[in-house]
Amino acid sequence: MSEDVLEFGSPAHAESRFAGPRFATPPAVPPILAALSAAFFFGSLMYPWQTTRLIAGADYASLNATDIVTYAVNTAVGSAYVVGMMGLGAITATTILGRRRQRRPLMLAGVGLSTMLLVLLVSLIALGGRQIAATYIIGIPATAATQVEVGLYLALAAPFAAMLAMFLSPAARRRRITPVEASYDEEDDAISDLTVTPVR
Repeated sequence: MSEDVLEFGSPAHAESRFAGPRFATPPAVPPILAALSAAFFFGSLMYPWQTTRLIAGADYASLNATDIVTYAVNTAVGSAYVVGMMGLGAITATTILGRRRQRRPLMLAGVGLSTMLLVLLVSLIALGGRQIAATYIIGIPATAATQVEVGLYLALAAPFAAMLAMFLSPAARRRRITPVEASYDEEDDAISDLTVTPVR
């Protein structure tokens, strides 16, 4: 009866399938994006979101050509944005620095929160800030011309940068895992060359 030989896998097959991802980023990219998100958020608080020019009637002639500058904390929408960004910042930091088991559920929560913030801010930009302006002209028979300012665009960039940081965090972590190639010499080959002879 011929001898049966058991062949063991070559070192190339022993590498982990997670060692070489198809898409990888440098480990510094997610923290840089998170820092940019924080900078955009800070800028959105410092710069105005909109400028409103009131054109009042005869009874409110003193309000003619009056410019009202709106900041994030002046309105309920801006306050909701601030609270949402604080939560998103905490989720982003935990996703980047947390353990592998925590990253997936936190990433899903962060993507959901950032998506809601993006929809809110895009709707405000599309409306030209009229929703914010309405808070100031209730009860006044006047018209208002509104103009979106740079603060609202910075507010839009903040959750977008945070979402990118969370998306790229797993790819950056996989890049740190380098496959360990096993070294074989003649003695190892001699030891690993095992034959199995069936018992008669």
